[in-house]
Formats: sequence, C-alpha cells, structure tokens
Amino acid sequence: MKIPSQIDFLDNYFSSQNLNFCQITDFEPNDRESLSIIKKKNDHFFRLLFMKYSNSTNQSGIRLFQAFRPSDEIIQTLSISDLRKMLKDFSLDSFIKKEVCEYIYMKINEILIGEKGKKPLFYDGFIDFLIQISRYIFTKEPFDFGDRPLGILLEELINLMWKSALLKNNKEILLMFSNDKKAEIRLQIMNNILKEHPESELPDVFLYKI
Repeated sequence: MKIPSQIDFLDNYFSSQNLNFCQITDFEPNDRESLSIIKKKNDHFFRLLFMKYSNSTNQSGIRLFQAFRPSDEIIQTLSISDLRKMLKDFSLDSFIKKEVCEYIYMKINEILIGEKGKKPLFYDGFIDFLIQISRYIFTKEPFDFGDRPLGILLEELINLMWKSALLKNNKEILLMFSNDKKAEIRLQIMNNILKEHPESELPDVFLYKI
C-alpha cells in the first residue's frame, strides 16, 4: 500500500476546503493579460521586495555557504521562513494561514522545480507565490472580489502591503513603492488613512501638497 506524501495529503485536504491550486498556464486569457500588465508596472517593487527578503532568515541553507563567495556570485532565493517573515511584516498572516502558505509553496516547488518539497524559490517562483496568495486572500471574506481578473487581485495585494507599511511607518518599504507607476492610487490610500487617523505622522518620503 502506497503511503500518501505530505503534498498528496494536503492536496486532498485543501480540495475539500475549495482551495484548488491553479497553474498560471491554466488561467483564463484575461487573467494572464491583466497579470502581465500588473507585473510589468510593479516590476521595480517586486524585485526590491525579493532582494529584501532573500535569505533573510538564514533558513535556506545558503547564507552560510555564500558568506565566503564574491557578491556577484551570491544566489538569491526565498525559503518558506523568508516568505512567512514577509507575510508577518506586512500583516498578511492575518488573512492566510501558515498551512495554506506552506501548501502554496510546496505546489510551486512541484510545478516549477518538479520536486515535492520545500526548495527555496527563485524570483519566478516568488512572483508565482504572490499571485497565488492574492488569489487566495481576495476571493474570500473580508474582501471577496469574486471573479475579477487576477491582475486586479495582485494589485489589491500590493495596495494592502502599502497600507500596512504606511501604518507602521516603514520607510524602507515605502521607498520601494515611491517609483511605482501607480503612485496616485498609493497617495489616495494614504489620504484615506490620514482622514481616518489625522494624528498619524506623514512619512518623510512624502510631502504635503498645498
């Protein structure tokens, strides 16, 4: 009798919870098109975010090995611990359980690498992870965007990360957003927060417009 692997068990469990992992190649044309647009617009932010959290928790088994290598040879990857740290820093762990995060991570491994496990993700895997968690978070309460294109859901994930960074006055993260082509939307969110919380301190990376 074959013993089910961890990912086989999780496949069965999450299917029963209506969480079906979907490969990007299987997305509808409008989903792929909208994702392409949002990824292009936010490429600068995504790459800075990837570099910030790459090997940040020293759990990928790479950092110690790389400590003695030239900087141009350092391999940047994200472990599951790195991704959980990112989710916690942006308060996204309130909307996605640890088990779901690990399941998505393992499925990306299986599809992109062809292995069932928890290998560190390179940049493409990281982008896939962001897409999958945005699909999970924004098709459920308290958001539930229904059948809107996946690019919209990815954009909403970025907005949620922005709002978290703004509330925490995380200037390092806010500077990552400053070159984003959707800056006006970010400013609108910031203004809404200031209306709700007028006592909030405006981050140094912004100026009041009179």
